Amino acid sequence: MDDETTTTTITNSVFKKEIFRRKLLMMYEWKKARFKAFIEKNVLLLGVIVGWFAFGAVMFAHYGFSIRQIPSLMFYLAPPLPYTVAELGTGLLALSDKRLFWNLYYSYGPNIIIPATLSIIIYNMLEGFHPDIGCRRLAKAMQNHTVILGYNKFGERIVNLLKSRGEPFVVVDPDPAAVDELVRRKEPVVIDDIDEIHSLKTSNINKANVVIVAEDDPKLAVLATKRVRELNPKCMLIVRCFADELVEVIESLGANIVISSWKKDADDVMKFIYHSKRIEGVKQLTVITKDRVGVLTEITELFGKAGINIDSISEEDFMGEAIIQMLTNDVDRARKLLLSKGFNVTESDVLIVTLNDKPGELAKLMKKLSDANIDVESLYLLSRDSSQTTLAIKVDKPREAKLILKEKL
Repeated sequence: MDDETTTTTITNSVFKKEIFRRKLLMMYEWKKARFKAFIEKNVLLLGVIVGWFAFGAVMFAHYGFSIRQIPSLMFYLAPPLPYTVAELGTGLLALSDKRLFWNLYYSYGPNIIIPATLSIIIYNMLEGFHPDIGCRRLAKAMQNHTVILGYNKFGERIVNLLKSRGEPFVVVDPDPAAVDELVRRKEPVVIDDIDEIHSLKTSNINKANVVIVAEDDPKLAVLATKRVRELNPKCMLIVRCFADELVEVIESLGANIVISSWKKDADDVMKFIYHSKRIEGVKQLTVITKDRVGVLTEITELFGKAGINIDSISEEDFMGEAIIQMLTNDVDRARKLLLSKGFNVTESDVLIVTLNDKPGELAKLMKKLSDANIDVESLYLLSRDSSQTTLAIKVDKPREAKLILKEKL
């Protein structure tokens, strides 16, 4: 029994040493990669400094200074030669005067060229060895964005979907290894606890449209929900929590949507993200063309080949004309593409309005618009689930309607 214990102890000791050796090796490789990246990024700037010193050495040699004198001159170890009052009174000296070059070299080098170049190199060095600094700075500058608290598989899927739609986002996660790939790509990331006020402020959460708590730990999700609502009472707050006993608590803290089923995935959440604001102004494209078989096939295939996603589409026939209304993720490209194929395209402002899915909600919305003397020109359903309904509404006064609905909804 003692022999077995001794063998196990030795094996564990060897294993721990091997793990430690591998960690050291990984750290060395990481540092080496960072240093190589730093050199590659700053090779031109380092060349400027080396070139400046080389230029000084050549010019000092040209003006007859000895090999012993040149190193102290080119590296600013000797003081500049002063001019006499008589020499200064004669005006600008000839460029061939070695004292003029000496003084110019001492003026521009240590005061302008070297400090400016070194400051850029130091800045790049800080970002190279601590790239998260730049990521935090970028996160703090974000506005009208989505904040993802917790970067697990679910959070990663959300980020990928947001990127595919061109939506701005910030990720907050305390684990550097989890967000390493995002940091390498210089995405807006805050490496910090998701329930800390300072980390949430760094993500500029008070100016976010949507906040998604993707954290697996339900207790952390509760704390994060509380903090988010303290900093941003108006954003769309989506929380993932699989502890049924905490769902009501999270809802009471102000979460708009609580995902409590493993079946819900990132694609379901994206339905809410697109319509995250209760009132959102977007551009609608309307195509009026002769009603014929295959016209929708032609348009949808055109967008599919161009990589343009259709968020909503409706079609109706009016006196032999097909009227097709659509919302896409890239209005400019979609319009140009349709025009290039000879379609008659118009662009108009529509409001995306998200209502609670309850009887009477639409009636309240219509009354607010009619009381403001705003005419509804068209209205159609975009999406509906158990708790919310999202509509696209075209009105004759979109700006006024947006202001009124934002105040009253």
